[in-house]
Amino acid sequence: MKKLIFALLLIPFALKAQEVRHFCSFDAETTAKHIMKLHITNHLHDTVEFSVEKRGYKYSKSYLTPVQAEKKLKKVMKKGKVSYSSKTNSGYVFSLVVISLADDTEILNFIKFEVDHFYQKIISIEISKGQ
Repeated sequence: MKKLIFALLLIPFALKAQEVRHFCSFDAETTAKHIMKLHITNHLHDTVEFSVEKRGYKYSKSYLTPVQAEKKLKKVMKKGKVSYSSKTNSGYVFSLVVISLADDTEILNFIKFEVDHFYQKIISIEISKGQ
């Protein structure tokens, strides 16, 4: 009986010693390449928070379906050349830049995407004006 109690007491310590660390990350570069090829709907969640910068650094926020968000995003991306910019938070936040076709030093728009950790889908798109 003592051996059984002793064995049961050791099980939590043995499980704690075998703890596995899991570092989550999102492959933002591959997703950005798909988005730049205008394959957008596959990567969007059921409802997407879509924010667009208006005058005076004010944003208009709306919640759209993937099809509606794709139409608006394509409209912005067709204004110029789209390029992958950066990623943060292990790729769960990444951004694209829309560059002017006439002057490649002029940035028209910044597009920031936020990805949900659980679903691995884009939940938020924020479009801000370039400088």
